[in-house]
Amino acid sequence: MQKFVAAIFAATAFAAFAAPAFAHPDPSAIARSRAAEQKGDAAEALLLIQSAIVAHPADPENYIALGDLYSRTGHPNAAVKYYDDALFIDPVDKAALKGMALADLAIGDNAAAQKNLDLLESTCGPHCPETLAVHAAFAKAKPETAAAAAPLDKQ
Repeated sequence: MQKFVAAIFAATAFAAFAAPAFAHPDPSAIARSRAAEQKGDAAEALLLIQSAIVAHPADPENYIALGDLYSRTGHPNAAVKYYDDALFIDPVDKAALKGMALADLAIGDNAAAQKNLDLLESTCGPHCPETLAVHAAFAKAKPETAAAAAPLDKQ
């Protein structure tokens, strides 16, 4: 964990100073980031996503990818920040709403997770894959939490 945190700081500093070098990033930065993560190179994965954000700051997919990376590596508080950035760009992005709700659940903020689930349901309905994934996470969290988050047609 300490290595990942150190990698985060190093990669952030590098991305801040090397932004001009990434003026024309490879469009497959997210895929390459996931490949680096699968190889166990979290620092490289982080650098690739950060370079995509520097090159395309108005693309919510890059922020979602960074939020997903932080979520998968056990840093839900950091993930919330990047899902929030994505939702600032596109307030009804299904992937960002799903990621935000799941990260909120991971940090124990069930009220915020429920708010994002409600918005997700109003955006894509109670049966879209993103909504179902959040419902499943609520069900794993606690039975009483799952009942509160159940779609209205299931209560």
